[in-house]
Amino acid sequence: MKKIKLFLPLFVLMLVLAACGDQESHEGHSEDESHGDHEEDPSMEALEVKLNGPEEVKQGETVTFKAMVTQGKEHVADADEVTFEVWKEGTKDDSQMIEASNDGEGMYSIETTFDEEGTYFVQSHVTARSMHTMPKQQVTVAKSE
Repeated sequence: MKKIKLFLPLFVLMLVLAACGDQESHEGHSEDESHGDHEEDPSMEALEVKLNGPEEVKQGETVTFKAMVTQGKEHVADADEVTFEVWKEGTKDDSQMIEASNDGEGMYSIETTFDEEGTYFVQSHVTARSMHTMPKQQVTVAKSE
């Protein structure tokens, strides 16, 4: 039992050192191997979606929600799928999925109308470049006057 207690920490330490050494050998490229200046692969940057729409609307009013999709500094105009999910608070199981139109230059949008007053959620589902992101926004719908 004492041998195991001594061996286990040493084994873990060896694994950690081996992993660090392997990482250093991949990072330590010479100028010849890297073909000049090293730049990060833009396809490795995170997909970002900025959801934009009103936070307060009147019942029965048609409103627009937009999603600006970017990866790094590049606008993503070729997303595989962009849909918006809309539901009233407490009724996510009855949500409505609306396919977004591609407005160009990374902008995607929908128009929707809220028939009842209350609190709603609008969540965009964006799949592009093997990534998926789902930002959500809360919307308060007031009774129309």
